Amino acid sequence: MSDSFDLKDFLQSQREVGSSESEGSFTISHDNAARKLAKFSLPRPYAWVCKFVQAAVALECTELRVSQDKKTTQFYFVLDDPRVLPTAKNLVSTLLSTTLGSESAMDDFCVGLRACAEQTFHSFLLQMEDGQRSVTPVYNGPYFGKMSEKERFSARFRGGSGLTVTVAHGISKTGTLIGPRLLRNQVPKKIADELTEFCFLSPVPIVLNKQRIDGVLCQKRYAATAHLRPILQSGAKACRHIPDVMPLPVDFEEKTMSVWTHPHRALRSYRGSEEYSAGLFLMANLPTARSRAPSLRRSTIHWLRRGIV
Repeated sequence: MSDSFDLKDFLQSQREVGSSESEGSFTISHDNAARKLAKFSLPRPYAWVCKFVQAAVALECTELRVSQDKKTTQFYFVLDDPRVLPTAKNLVSTLLSTTLGSESAMDDFCVGLRACAEQTFHSFLLQMEDGQRSVTPVYNGPYFGKMSEKERFSARFRGGSGLTVTVAHGISKTGTLIGPRLLRNQVPKKIADELTEFCFLSPVPIVLNKQRIDGVLCQKRYAATAHLRPILQSGAKACRHIPDVMPLPVDFEEKTMSVWTHPHRALRSYRGSEEYSAGLFLMANLPTARSRAPSLRRSTIHWLRRGIV
C-alpha cells in the first residue's frame, strides 16, 4: 500500500513555487491551461459524464458500472486487461497537460475528471488496480481530503481490478456541503440523465444502479406508446459514401416489427446481422384517436462520436 496523491495540494505547491519553476512536466501554467480547457471544452456542466463513457469506449472496457447512493456516484471501468492503465504519476501528468483534446482514452478521461472538479465542483477519488502495482489513490476536493488515509483505501471505493472513480455529491463551489434534499435529488439525477440522454448508444454496456441503460429500444423516447411504434431497427451496409463500421450497442441487431408488436417482444434478441456501417432506426407515427392525423410532425437524427450522442 502506498500513500495517496492529493491533486489539490500538489497544484497549490506548484502555485507557491511560481510559474517560472517546474518539477518535471508539472507547471502552474499547465494547471491553468488544463483548468480552462476542462471548463470551456464541454457543452454542458455534466458533460464530463460523457467523457467518462468515451474513455470506456477507447479503453475497450467490457462494462461500465455506475452505482449511486445519497452521497456518491461511483464509476467502475471493467477491463479485460487492467495493465493498460497508466501509473498515478503518468495520469497526473496527463491531467495537467496543455495538449488534452486528442481521442486517446486517457485524454478523454482526464478532460472529464478536470471538468468534474472545475465545472461542477465535485470531489473525486480515483483508484487504479492492475493486479500487479500497489493501489495509489488520487483525490481532489474537500470531501475526500478530510478523510483519513485508511478511509481512502477502503474497499467501498474500489470496484475491483480496473479503474474506479468515486464522485461526491453535494459540494458547492466553496467546498461546503449542500443540503440533503438537493444532495438526494439534483446531483444523482443530473448524472443519470446525462447517461440516459446522451450515452444510450454506447458500444460499451452501461449498467446504472444494476440496470442496463444502453440500447435503443430500452429508451423511453423510443418505447411503444399510444401514438408511436418501433417498426425497424437496421443498419446501412458499407458503400463508398458511408464511413467504416461504427461501434454500436452490443444488443443492436436486425429487427423488423409491426405496430402490433408487443414491447417485450421487441426487446427479444433474434441474433440478426450486426455488421453495419451506421445504425438506422425507424418508428411508426400512429394517428391520434381524435383527428386521425399523425401526432408528431418531425424527425430526429442522432450524430454519434465514439458512442456519444
